[in-house]
Amino acid sequence: MLKKAYSIIIICSLAMVSGCQNEKDFAEPISFEKVYNITDDLEEVIITTDLFSTTGMSAGDDFLFLLSNEKDTVVRVFNHSDMAYLGGFGTEGDGPGEFFHPYQDGFRIFQGNVLSMMDRRSIRKLTPSKEETQLDRGISLNTIERHKIPGLMIPHWEGSFLGDSSIIGLNQTLNDYQLINYNYKSDTISYLFDYPPIKFTGNQIEKPITFYSKIKFSKDNKKLVMVYQKMPLLRIIDLESGNETYTKIGDTFVSDYLVDSKGYPVEDNTYFYFRVSVSNDYIFASYRKRQNKYFDDKPSETLYLSKNEIHVFDLEGNPKVKFIIDDWMTMFAALPDSKYLIFRHPEKERNLFRYKIPVL
Repeated sequence: MLKKAYSIIIICSLAMVSGCQNEKDFAEPISFEKVYNITDDLEEVIITTDLFSTTGMSAGDDFLFLLSNEKDTVVRVFNHSDMAYLGGFGTEGDGPGEFFHPYQDGFRIFQGNVLSMMDRRSIRKLTPSKEETQLDRGISLNTIERHKIPGLMIPHWEGSFLGDSSIIGLNQTLNDYQLINYNYKSDTISYLFDYPPIKFTGNQIEKPITFYSKIKFSKDNKKLVMVYQKMPLLRIIDLESGNETYTKIGDTFVSDYLVDSKGYPVEDNTYFYFRVSVSNDYIFASYRKRQNKYFDDKPSETLYLSKNEIHVFDLEGNPKVKFIIDDWMTMFAALPDSKYLIFRHPEKERNLFRYKIPVL
């Protein structure tokens, strides 16, 4: 009788272990077979203008756009084939043609060379003037569209144009949708796409911050790409079919980074992804596992738990290559044809750096 009971316990234990082993996360774990350290392979390009506080970079089919904090030149434009400086445009202010505190959220190419750009009150589509794109002649940008942002969406995190009637970005209202969409033709607001399937029973005010992500769109505007700040997670949404793909770094369950077994947020100031750029064919996501430490009697400090990296995926979420980069290489843009990554050095005002991407 004792032997029989013992056998039953063993069988149940094996079943439990097997069940745990078979339990699946909603995101597929991935790793990179190809790893390149690219720091020593950068080409340094001398430019003819001073770059000081650069807060955003985006590359169109022909031009590289840099967003700055300078009040008299909000955006600088380069010809990305040779990095020639074409000129700058925009002043900070509240008048016609001016930008009211422009910021990097939503600073991206909408299509071709059309720049989607936000300030604290509006969003615009801008395109370089065809008559003013030669070196030493300066450059001007034509405003194709400008729309005021509804109060419900201010501040509009990661806001961007989508299609010919929508402005989309991260949702900050208290519901279970991660994105908010404003149709400026019908003057209506709607909500799109659930948060990742993680049980969350904490304060709803904490939810948008807990699930904060960086957003970009594929160049054909058919796919939405998201990387999460507090999870090593990539999410790709097919905007035509609604199908979603999740991939993650490592074997840890995604929910364990954010919540406990009851769904309450864990006290963890660890961060992973912090920037993303999308070319015609690939996703380039900057990654560094880091932990912020806070103290009552001394300044906070950051502990770096991994190298500074750029993870490259195809538009289906399949891993292609991992680039190891230097600590300063945080501001970057991928050219649409995937030939180069362009980097901005925070301490070198008259330099840009580029890396020729190998065949992926």
